[in-house]
Amino acid sequence: MMDTIKLLIQTPIFVISQREKFWPTFEPIDSQNPEEIIRFLDKYKGVRKFIRNPAVALRQQGLVYPNIEIYETYKKPRGYQLNLKPQFSYPKLLQQHSFEEKGEEAFPEALQLLKERLYDLGIWVSIDTLKYAAVTTIHYCMNILFPSEALARHFLSCLNKMTMGERYENNDRDYANDGKAARFYTKTFDWVAYLKYYDVIENGKNQISKRATLKEREIVKKLLTEKAIPPLVRIEIRFNGKVSIRKHFRTIFGEDKETWTFEEVCKNIRSRKVMAYYWNKLMNNPLNMAILCRPTREALYRKLQGEFENKVPSATLFKAIGMFEEMQTLGIKELRASVEKKHSRTTWYNQQKEIATFIEQNINTFDTTIKDIVDKAISLEPRQLGLPI
Repeated sequence: MMDTIKLLIQTPIFVISQREKFWPTFEPIDSQNPEEIIRFLDKYKGVRKFIRNPAVALRQQGLVYPNIEIYETYKKPRGYQLNLKPQFSYPKLLQQHSFEEKGEEAFPEALQLLKERLYDLGIWVSIDTLKYAAVTTIHYCMNILFPSEALARHFLSCLNKMTMGERYENNDRDYANDGKAARFYTKTFDWVAYLKYYDVIENGKNQISKRATLKEREIVKKLLTEKAIPPLVRIEIRFNGKVSIRKHFRTIFGEDKETWTFEEVCKNIRSRKVMAYYWNKLMNNPLNMAILCRPTREALYRKLQGEFENKVPSATLFKAIGMFEEMQTLGIKELRASVEKKHSRTTWYNQQKEIATFIEQNINTFDTTIKDIVDKAISLEPRQLGLPI
């Protein structure tokens, strides 16, 4: 399903009535006046931003409204532009919480609600304008209900030891909230997994899904009292910026478009294809596979016993076993940092190949319990899980 979405709507297809409610007050220049343009360039360097966020009173009533930005720019060769950028959570707009998924079947309702909420904020746009607006941020997401909280936490612990490649290394500092989250990221892309219900009660610094709604807080407070928090893991894949969306969509869907519209990105099949692509990217790495789907130690060492009998040098086997066990304990990122500090990056690449070869040659059976849970969730359409809400 979809979560956070930011749209881009260019003037003159929107109208602002409550200008004084923006910060600073929305007072755009006369773009036909050369003197005003010169003053604008001199004072604002060609860029000015106006902000309007929903009032606290609205949040306290449980109403979900988009956050609003208007960018006034003057840059060559495009000249003067005035762009409206509303940002909102798709499921929260529709149902005041994001514990359950909402897919493309709710798109017409989402369009109507967004139009009405913008009107409440003094912004008039048509349904068609919203429908065909350019998307500059899209967060696809998926909720996975695990059989137990222990298994859900183990899944996140394993993710924190895995790697999606050098460009997407884990960030432990921002999301070190008691092992309840894992993250792979770049500046324009995020792959995040976390315990959805517990995230609502995290403090601001550790909370991943910012701005929990009133309904979400009430639901979690009730479940905490009843000691009935569901073991729900949320996975989010976040594309930030039109360039990021174009690049990743070209790779995943085989379609190269400069601009994707709101209607085009709000498709269940796109959401699941994105999830499948990056999940497979993780699972295609044999080191990640061995961390998530740990082999049976007895089977492994009985296989190795046969290698001793085949007169494989003990030093070679002991080295491979040591590297494998160290990877299982420390995780890929920490092991890599240790090897590179003591030796070099080349040494790490060689050791990585040795570990992968060791896994390929000696491990035939994996415990795929967690992988099967995630695979099944990805294969299904966004749906209601029957969670306590």
